[in-house]
Amino acid sequence: MIKAVKDSDFSTVILSPQASLDDLVELSEAERDMLGSINLAQGSAQKLSLSNLIQKYSHNPYGWSEPACHYILAKLISMNKAEVFSQGRVLEKAELARELRQKEKHASLIIQPHAQISQTDFQQFKKTAEELIGHPATSKDAKDLIKELKEALKTEADILSGYLLQKDVYHFLKVLEKVIKQYRDISAKPISWFFSEFNGQAAALTTQKHDLVDPLKRFMESPQADIYKSIFEFFRDNKPNLSSLDQEAVTALQELLADEKVYIGGKLKEAKAKLGLLEDQLKHTLKSEKDKALAEIKPHYESLKVKAVGKQDMLDKIETAYQKVTSLISQETMIPMIASHKVQFIDHIYLDLLNEIEAVHAPVGGDKPRSKIISAKNLKPRFSKEIIESDADLDEYLQSLKQAFLSELGKGNRIKV
Repeated sequence: MIKAVKDSDFSTVILSPQASLDDLVELSEAERDMLGSINLAQGSAQKLSLSNLIQKYSHNPYGWSEPACHYILAKLISMNKAEVFSQGRVLEKAELARELRQKEKHASLIIQPHAQISQTDFQQFKKTAEELIGHPATSKDAKDLIKELKEALKTEADILSGYLLQKDVYHFLKVLEKVIKQYRDISAKPISWFFSEFNGQAAALTTQKHDLVDPLKRFMESPQADIYKSIFEFFRDNKPNLSSLDQEAVTALQELLADEKVYIGGKLKEAKAKLGLLEDQLKHTLKSEKDKALAEIKPHYESLKVKAVGKQDMLDKIETAYQKVTSLISQETMIPMIASHKVQFIDHIYLDLLNEIEAVHAPVGGDKPRSKIISAKNLKPRFSKEIIESDADLDEYLQSLKQAFLSELGKGNRIKV
């Protein structure tokens, strides 16, 4: 005989901690009967829904009310004898109490015996869980320990995702994509999965943590990560300069940047010194090249000023061009571009200004075409071969070059060599 129960009684049973349910320690006849039905369905590989269960016990020979069926099931759940699944996931206490009230969902709520685990298996599971969590577990039973592990893996996945955002600098972090997905998948698994499937993955998970996850985390939280980032940024920002620097040090650091397991061991121990060497060398090389370029430009600038004496507009234009090129060279961070700025001034800007000065000094009127000064570097001799291989080839090339010079001279132009 089942005592009369209210619809709210089952919620009280489900939500109450087991320790306060002293009257539920031993199963009543009704509880044993319902548990037997649940075990029978599980043994025959049949899915037992809440609708099926209520239908069975609401008819003869039982004649239980629906609240009574809920109440007996709630007692079995509170004693860890049964559990309810929705879409393959075990419902937790609060959501279970809510779902049981929604009659339209009863057909989709599947009831199974509570998964059992031996004390030996529990201790092994606890050991593995604590290795993955990284500290002693606080949970005392399997279900709570599974929840603790799932939450820890979810938190770990979030931490690793933060590292993964830096994969453009630390390319080797891409290996974490698989780990993050795996951790998030496991943290979403139902409790039953941990009893049936987790053990098969436990060894691989702990090995992965010890050999991959932990070393990566230690690296990313150490000064080595800052050194690696400095090396990465130096090589990223100085590609055109690398050929002008110590090649042994360049190669050694490039190999470190390419190393997929640079985070293991003290591989960056000497890297900081090598980076410092390259930084100092670059600083001195830039200064040397800038000083040399400015020294080559200065005589051309002085020459233009002498030729433009008395022509203030022309002198202003010369000064503007000179200040611009000296500013470009002084601020330049790429060694090849220093020479480029220098050549641009000497071979082009200088000649343009020189021709302007010539034009200013030229007499007004007359039918004679105005001559100009051109650079010998811009002359293109008509020579079909790309490589000079013999005396005859050289003679031919020099003859064609002479013709190019004579052609310009014939036009009244002058040539700057």
